[in-house]
Amino acid sequence: MKRMLWPINMGTCLTVLTVGLATVGSIMGPTLAQGRLDFKPTSTGAPGNRESGANRSGACTRTEQGLVALMPDNNLAQTTASHPVMYAYFPESTAQFAEFALYEEGSGELLYGTLFNVTGNSGLVAIAVPDRATVSPLRVGQRYDWSLSLICNIRDRASDMIVQGSFERVSSGNINQQLQGVSVGQQPFIYAAASLWPETLTSVLEASQGNRATAEQNLKDLLQSVGLVDLVDESLLP
Repeated sequence: MKRMLWPINMGTCLTVLTVGLATVGSIMGPTLAQGRLDFKPTSTGAPGNRESGANRSGACTRTEQGLVALMPDNNLAQTTASHPVMYAYFPESTAQFAEFALYEEGSGELLYGTLFNVTGNSGLVAIAVPDRATVSPLRVGQRYDWSLSLICNIRDRASDMIVQGSFERVSSGNINQQLQGVSVGQQPFIYAAASLWPETLTSVLEASQGNRATAEQNLKDLLQSVGLVDLVDESLLP
């Protein structure tokens, strides 16, 4: 996958566009549907890797846990959104910057790229593809490749910790009808049954008014169902 190389000009750094969500550890949500929130990915997958691996030579993390993209285990996130959001776990590190780039599959055309500051703290980060005139909406039926890099040394990008994956925009079908009259706490189950990953994860995090324990359990069940058991206790960073 082609990866964007940004000039070393800190004035061009952009602040990460995050979803205004509460920390995962402080989720409040209404009583969610009974049963385990279990995400079933599509039968097809995408190339790339959702984990950068353990602390390798030259990396800047302070633990053995590397950069992790919160993705299904097939590395493909289907979504109905024209400008989706992705989530990633950032390990504790000495890094100051990270980079996200989104490309159209096949052509390699850069759709969106941003270089943003990181705190160095461990936790979950939401990265939104902004809905603005300069960023074309994802097209239904098209796949898009993305890369996320934790930049350990802005002057030597060979030491980057990198994760990669794909979005695929699909038709909304009858999902809007299914959501009519459904409580906020039940929405994740509908999205999960439709294999819509960004919507499932976002809807769990947005369950912010009600039963905290139930919402937290649903998040743990969701992450465990896609093999991200090590991240179930992490919080979304501001």
